[in-house]
Amino acid sequence: YAVEEINRTGGINGRNVELISKDDKQDPDIARQVVRELIDEKVTAIVGHFTSAMSMATVDEINKAKLVMVSPTTSTNLLTSIDDFFIRVMSPNKAAIDELADHMFNTLGLRRIAVVYDKLNEAYSKSWYDRLADQQRAIDGLSVIPIPYTSSQELKFADLAAQVLAESPDGILVVTAALDASMLCQQFRKSDTDTAIFSTMWAMTEDFIQHGGPAAEGVTFAHWFYKEYQSSRSENFRNGYQERF
Repeated sequence: YAVEEINRTGGINGRNVELISKDDKQDPDIARQVVRELIDEKVTAIVGHFTSAMSMATVDEINKAKLVMVSPTTSTNLLTSIDDFFIRVMSPNKAAIDELADHMFNTLGLRRIAVVYDKLNEAYSKSWYDRLADQQRAIDGLSVIPIPYTSSQELKFADLAAQVLAESPDGILVVTAALDASMLCQQFRKSDTDTAIFSTMWAMTEDFIQHGGPAAEGVTFAHWFYKEYQSSRSENFRNGYQERF
């Protein structure tokens, strides 16, 4: 829709925009392959990737080609303050982590946090654990427990949830995509109705509510995005997009 809108108003400097779509399939090798294909097609710029892991996998390719890549959602701290051809729209996630840490540790007084994170997007997910673990040196009695896993169709959410709850946390941070987060919350709430649950911008979608059901209630998210933002520009774009699709 954005491309159509730009072209309706004369394109960029009088030239229409052509959109070429590629799927990285959340696989580093495929991501590098499709980026090389786009480079060979002599595109002007790349919009992507949508996960930090895929951006990390391809940043060397775009740097060698001196081709700008703009990611709308990548927020790993590992791509911060580097002189390269990668540009992000989202802020680095360290600021969101620090805001969440302040809420958990200072506002709520939690002291034993289990961090469940998906290794498929480790450039993003592990940074939440790493930065929270740094707080252990500054706060007496604080314990941050890492529970990494790899998302797959064979994953047994009941077993993973049991592993988390066995640590007796007073707070659980789930750093996964929406479907995994919703499934885990369902399992947590079957056994435990009181422990505070937190998640991140990665899972904050309609899918989380749809699949989580009642278990989605009360989960706290750390996110920069405000869905009800009312500027005329964003409102016009939202309405146009909904009418078009």
